[in-house]
Amino acid sequence: TAVVPEPQRCLSEAARVLKPGGTILLFDKFLHPGQSAPLRRLLTPLTRRLATRMDVVFEEVLCAAPELQVVSDTPALGGGWFRRIRLVKLENAG
Repeated sequence: TAVVPEPQRCLSEAARVLKPGGTILLFDKFLHPGQSAPLRRLLTPLTRRLATRMDVVFEEVLCAAPELQVVSDTPALGGGWFRRIRLVKLENAG
């Protein structure tokens, strides 16, 4: 989602076409809510020009798809710079 211009719309559309009980796996360099990450925020204007953002807070993106539930969220690569997130679409959604 860090490489799409509107990550909320992207996740919302993925949730829309996903069948209830289906899963979405995300692997990206998401920030946690309230995480300062000054280096990432400083680098974002440069990296955005290279087609990626380093300042996306996943929980802000997730708000666009309330029918999705986080099943797991684990640190991955780069000492936790990346997050591996598994989402499931609620059975009563859609």
